[in-house]
Amino acid sequence: FNRLFGRKFPPRGSSWNKEVQSHILDILAFSKLAFPDFPAKLDQILWTVGREYCHEKHANCLECPLNEICESKFF
Repeated sequence: FNRLFGRKFPPRGSSWNKEVQSHILDILAFSKLAFPDFPAKLDQILWTVGREYCHEKHANCLECPLNEICESKFF
């Protein structure tokens, strides 16, 4: 989670604004709805996206499954 969003938002220990906190709560709520038996599955999905597509210097945004909703593409 932090690897993907850490580039756009402050790292742990930093001050997170209310909007970011709201997004995090939304993601956690979605995770509980989508995977009620194992909400942490969303974490694995996000790690996979980070490993396969979201690289700081050579991001593969065009092939990323989140490219239509990602606000960080082409950073």
